[in-house]
Amino acid sequence: MGVRLLSRPIVLLTACALFALTLRTGRVDAVTDPYGIPGVDYVDGRVLVAFVPGTPAEAAAAAHAQVRGRVVRELPSLGVQIVDVGPGRVPGAVRAYLRNPNVRFAEPDLVVRAAVDCASGSGTFANDPCTWRQWGLDNMGQNWGGGSGSPDADVDVPEAWAAGAQGSGVIIAVLDTGYDTTHEELVGRVEASSDFTGSGIEDRNGHGTWTASIAAAATNNGVGIAGVAPDARLIVGKVLGDNGSGSWSQVAAGITWAVDYGNGAPTVISMSLGGSCTRGRLFLCNTLQAAVQDAAAKGALLVAAAGNSGKASPEYPGAFDEVLAVAATDDHDAVASFSNAGEVAAPGVSIFGAFPDCVGPSSFRLQGSGIDCGYDAGSGTSAATPLAAGAAALVWSASTGSSAVAVWGALTSTAQDVPGTTYDGAGRVTACGALAALGVPCSEASGGGSGGGEPTGGYVVDLTGSASNQGRTWTATVLIAVAVSGQAAANVLVAGSWDTGVSASCTTGGDGTCSVSLAGISKRTASVTFTVSSVAGSGDFGGETSVTVAKP
Repeated sequence: MGVRLLSRPIVLLTACALFALTLRTGRVDAVTDPYGIPGVDYVDGRVLVAFVPGTPAEAAAAAHAQVRGRVVRELPSLGVQIVDVGPGRVPGAVRAYLRNPNVRFAEPDLVVRAAVDCASGSGTFANDPCTWRQWGLDNMGQNWGGGSGSPDADVDVPEAWAAGAQGSGVIIAVLDTGYDTTHEELVGRVEASSDFTGSGIEDRNGHGTWTASIAAAATNNGVGIAGVAPDARLIVGKVLGDNGSGSWSQVAAGITWAVDYGNGAPTVISMSLGGSCTRGRLFLCNTLQAAVQDAAAKGALLVAAAGNSGKASPEYPGAFDEVLAVAATDDHDAVASFSNAGEVAAPGVSIFGAFPDCVGPSSFRLQGSGIDCGYDAGSGTSAATPLAAGAAALVWSASTGSSAVAVWGALTSTAQDVPGTTYDGAGRVTACGALAALGVPCSEASGGGSGGGEPTGGYVVDLTGSASNQGRTWTATVLIAVAVSGQAAANVLVAGSWDTGVSASCTTGGDGTCSVSLAGISKRTASVTFTVSSVAGSGDFGGETSVTVAKP
């Protein structure tokens, strides 16, 4: 039993941060297993011990000495000590600790693994050129490279941005396999990081870079993808090793680190991992549960993958009452065939994101599953989790004075039901609906940005064309002015294309204007036309849609 990354393929964990350990991954004989149950999967040589509050230090030291144990790390806020008892000695050590009246609990450190159905796979709502592939953020029914989805089967990211929600002031803590410290989507985005595996923060697996980029990649930087919450404070805890596996003590340490780092700031903890905590009637994850309950009590919002086994209940930590478990949906708003049931759902099939860059001979583990260097698409509840976590950050950032409990309630109460299944829980999350539930005006695009009625967000566009000579060629420029309710609309992305086939986009400044230009036009060309296709990710807007610029 253990905890994994919740995407496919499943890979295994490596060593502890302070000493090298091997994984006990085979079947454990019922005679030697501390609980008499075969199949327990734990880190060989490591025991998690919690003493009764007030136990004298001498008594604790005596208990460790009895099993020849050495404390190698502590989780002070949980009252848990991580003890090295030596290879092959976990069953006897656990039995000895449990006989001691000063011991509150003692347990093996169960294995946790990573969760990617990894299929291979121009800017629309942001100027990042690959956003057309990010149907989970904005599904307009476009062909994202693997077919055309159902409009609005997404989490309404552009609509939330237009409502002023971009994650500012909210911490997103991604607990995974680390991150590529040189990737263009994450350089300058990661505010803090910590390694709990002993293998260094660098991501040699690929999973952590992917999930971190989905949640909060650099956005509107003209490269790659957009993150759900581009202004959130991103921190990364490496709790899974380079082979995609870890232990519950590492996850617990990551949770407590994230909460302590936040120090009261709004904090969303995203965990694209999962595993088991029970054998029959036995519960074997007291340490993890203590970390989860402590984080929730301190005001953090915990989000975790439901799992990829097609089961009717989520894996841990998503199975805890304090954790929001996320199922996966596809681009047609159907629950993915591999997904476990969650409390909510979010897009998790063919989710495009960043993977480690391959410089020289370097590589990462998920390459062996067909994932490309730099950027690619993968599937799993691992992808749905950072999408939901990012949406939570958007909602929390715009609802001043809100709380984790309020954001959780808003996300679940406004989730859109996926017909024909209960695996979606309350339904697919919608950031726009959750914002509205907390009193933040937000208009959701109807039909994914195509359709009549009132313009989404009330945007009205005015276009003014001009031309200038450039030697043997000429340049066309279009000044775009966007207003809402008669007032200049700042920070609004306007996308369109010239009739020459060249796409162009810009984001309005404080005065509600921005401009696009087409240079190098032949003097034989009498005019060019620019047509606006979307405003704030929606094709539903008022005013002018195109303007023709004549040669000077």
